[in-house]
Amino acid sequence: MKVFTLAISILTLSGCLASTDFRAPEHRLIDLGADVLPDGTTQLGFGLLGSGYDNLGLSAIFKRGMPANTELGTNLAHDLLGIINLDLRMKFVDQEWGRIGARIGFKWFNPQEILLFQLMDKKPFGERGEINLFMLPITLQSTFPLADWADLHINLGYLFQGIQGTVSNDFSDVHGGVGAREVFLQPHLSFYAWDMAFIVGAQLPIWAQGLVSARAETEIQDGVILGVQSTEYQELEVKQLTTTYVGAEWRWGSAHVRFMMTYGLRFLTGRIKAPLPSLDVYWRF
Repeated sequence: MKVFTLAISILTLSGCLASTDFRAPEHRLIDLGADVLPDGTTQLGFGLLGSGYDNLGLSAIFKRGMPANTELGTNLAHDLLGIINLDLRMKFVDQEWGRIGARIGFKWFNPQEILLFQLMDKKPFGERGEINLFMLPITLQSTFPLADWADLHINLGYLFQGIQGTVSNDFSDVHGGVGAREVFLQPHLSFYAWDMAFIVGAQLPIWAQGLVSARAETEIQDGVILGVQSTEYQELEVKQLTTTYVGAEWRWGSAHVRFMMTYGLRFLTGRIKAPLPSLDVYWRF
């Protein structure tokens, strides 16, 4: 614990050597809009609690700026647990009037692939069952400077997420799944004062749909399979799926600390109807 505390202290103090503001490309709030890390820049950070709908309460984010205004990232905490995830961001337009870019993400999770279960030689669903969780966000992102001290970020996105499972026995195979897909608008405002940034925003679903599917198959004789399948789509009330954010970020050189409050954190067709705090700390170098 003492070693960890000392390491955090050294990293924080080392960040105090720089003195640029949030307008500098190397210190922009890249997760709100179209900005990406400069080529060759690395971001490493840690987050707890409601740090994002796709982080599931735990994050150790690694991001790397790449050539041609692209950025590649992953949540290392999830990777170590067997939750495979990747995040690609691109910036197409970078002008004084604004920036435009896009984000494509992917997350896949099978509990039987969790490292801990593998070390224990355990399979949560036995030899004849498995479950897969997946998430696919695609977002068109934009950032527009309103003043020297304020930016408007507007994102238009599509999100598909779901759970799919299979259970088998000697007589039949049963497949089932539940999922949700939506189109959403994600506006954010960021205000800057010295080495602080204040953030307010929301995720506003424009259209949302739930999905429930089931399929059962049984072999009634050699080479002859009888199956039944059902798929149902249901429109969701988008007013019940809004997520709102408010928070602040402090910067000490290359060290950043962000505290946020999130109401209505989302997953699948539901949300957490209570304010959730989150704390994220990251460094750029």
